[in-house]
Amino acid sequence: MNFYETETSVLAPSSFKGAGQPKGIRLVEYRLPPVYMGARLAGVRYETKFHAFASRRWGVSYRTFTSQAFQFTDVGSGEPRRAIPDGLLDRGSDIVLFECKLKHHVAAYFQLKELYAPLIAQYYEKPVYCVEVCKQYDPGIGFPPHDTLLINDIDTFRSNKVGVLWWKP
Repeated sequence: MNFYETETSVLAPSSFKGAGQPKGIRLVEYRLPPVYMGARLAGVRYETKFHAFASRRWGVSYRTFTSQAFQFTDVGSGEPRRAIPDGLLDRGSDIVLFECKLKHHVAAYFQLKELYAPLIAQYYEKPVYCVEVCKQYDPGIGFPPHDTLLINDIDTFRSNKVGVLWWKP
């Protein structure tokens, strides 16, 4: 994936498409084909370890979407779409949304802020806070600089910035 950085902002990868104006959001059964190799396989293994950790820590308040997707229609294009976030922590009054990446990556920012968060906020009718979980963190990676925050405590995280949790199993 390519991304473009300017002096004032970071643009989404050229292949990225945000949620647009979602309507008719519903949770449907969906399973991705389980054919992973190389870096993708390592990323899936890392994500699986984080899900196990999160499930032990937060119990039923944490959920994954391994066999479900959010299906919606983009009002602007009329196009049916689906989105599969990695994990979600329901803290009662709000939601923490997780995107796991083996390496800190600008794509996580856009997936969280412009695709998953608008869908989750509308579906659950609660405030949504976004966290990228990554094994390898590089502060030089082009996240929008004024919209990210390196964090170490999910339980108290409440920010409109994207939290970056540098997590090693």
